[in-house]
Amino acid sequence: MQQDATVVFDGVIYKIYQWQQKLFDGSTRVYERAITLPSVMIIPVTQDGKIVLIHEQKIDSKHTISLPKGFANQNEEVQDSAIRELREETGYSAKEIKLYKKTGIVSGYFKWELYFFIAKSCKLVGEPIQRPGEKILDVELVSFENFLNLVVNDKLHVPFIEADLVRAYYDENHRKKLEKLMFE
Repeated sequence: MQQDATVVFDGVIYKIYQWQQKLFDGSTRVYERAITLPSVMIIPVTQDGKIVLIHEQKIDSKHTISLPKGFANQNEEVQDSAIRELREETGYSAKEIKLYKKTGIVSGYFKWELYFFIAKSCKLVGEPIQRPGEKILDVELVSFENFLNLVVNDKLHVPFIEADLVRAYYDENHRKKLEKLMFE
């Protein structure tokens, strides 16, 4: 993106930037890029080794099983947003939270960063906080095996790390590495 890009739309989640781009033939054209707030997704692991999942419904979708997730607030560090989203969506807090992977989509026209965290030694500290645009229907604790089964059987979508989880399901060595990251 050019340094002289200007914000032409500043929304709640998106900013749209535009700039004059010089093309290979010497002409210029207006280019633009949409940038979202960073997102977080958390894999919460309880003190007794269970994975915390949520059953939720959003205004524009049906019931889904999910990991806690959300956008970082303006000027909020992504780790702080992971801690906040974990508490709001599950009622759990973590003794330790570690970055597992940073990914997302960066192209000429769009930028979205997604941070995956592993939250260790989670314990229940309250009820999930219901927000107007989403409804937490239930919080469920599952074994690591059931967690992987949900992913492999297309019941739980975990974008950008599904391949890691499917590999752990089928590859014992990869599974041991992932278990070590999550449970030790």
